[in-house]
Amino acid sequence: MKLSTRSPNIPIEPNSKRDFLDDVLSSLLVADSAVVFFEFTAPWAIKIEYEVPISCTVVEGELWLSDQNRVTQCFRAGDTFVLPKGMRGKPYYISSSEEFPQSWITANELFDKGQHIPFNLSDPQHISWGGGGSVVRIFSFAFHWFDQCYGPLIDTLPELMRINVEDAGTTLQNLMVSFLFKEAHPEQSGFGSLVAQTAQLFLIHAIRTFAVTYGSDREGWLKGFSDPRIAKALTCIHRDPGNKWSVETLGKATGMSRSVFSKRFTEVMGESPMDYVCAWRMHLARLALETTDTTVTALAQQLGYQSEAAFRTAFRKMTGQSPKEYSKSNASNLP
Repeated sequence: MKLSTRSPNIPIEPNSKRDFLDDVLSSLLVADSAVVFFEFTAPWAIKIEYEVPISCTVVEGELWLSDQNRVTQCFRAGDTFVLPKGMRGKPYYISSSEEFPQSWITANELFDKGQHIPFNLSDPQHISWGGGGSVVRIFSFAFHWFDQCYGPLIDTLPELMRINVEDAGTTLQNLMVSFLFKEAHPEQSGFGSLVAQTAQLFLIHAIRTFAVTYGSDREGWLKGFSDPRIAKALTCIHRDPGNKWSVETLGKATGMSRSVFSKRFTEVMGESPMDYVCAWRMHLARLALETTDTTVTALAQQLGYQSEAAFRTAFRKMTGQSPKEYSKSNASNLP
């Protein structure tokens, strides 16, 4: 399956107009992506256990999604689910029945056994499978994030994100799906570029919809985004990641004392303010090392470290590698 790549835009430089959610979303960079259109006819059941993140949108009909604990959810036309961190060794099952499937084929077997509608490698794959009964059509992205360590943004997302058709904002998602369906013809050139750009927009829009709709009930930045004072602190950090932030200066920026701010931030975010500052800086550092030719010296200065040695120490503590080792081992992520 060919994955289409895109170039990143890393928000390291100070920007007084940067909105926290804008900054978060602009940092969730899709490195490469592929799109598949499925058509299943009942009865059918598929076991999915990819390590890469995926999204699935039901275009027509309905499907049932079950986890390994046999917790089952129904998805109907217009509903989307996203597995932003891949399976991580925890398989999911999609099927035509509410009952947990007793037999299935794996997604890899599906690509071998399913009926492939003709396509070439620069275009999407169309796969049909099943017993000839009621039809469900599914639109799916498989993708990689640029930051292979995920970082503070992806790590705090739930394993499974559900976006319902009635949630605010899903109209745009469904328009994008419809657009790709219309453009997905082998004779049309340039589809790879459409996939790369649409995947980025689709996934970021899905995460934005999830954050706005369900963020207050979650953890990490999703919950912080919904707390006005913590969101203000996060905005400060994201607008100027290289500033010499301290618990005191961040507390002052939010109108809270040092101790009150530290306690509230930790309760909402699940980590201390300075741990978050460090995690965010390292996320930006990894993106820069993977996707630009910036020097370690310049990166250390941009991210607020007093010396290159201090930056190297912090980076190794977070990743287990030196910046040079990390850059070399992740060179394949360059577009």
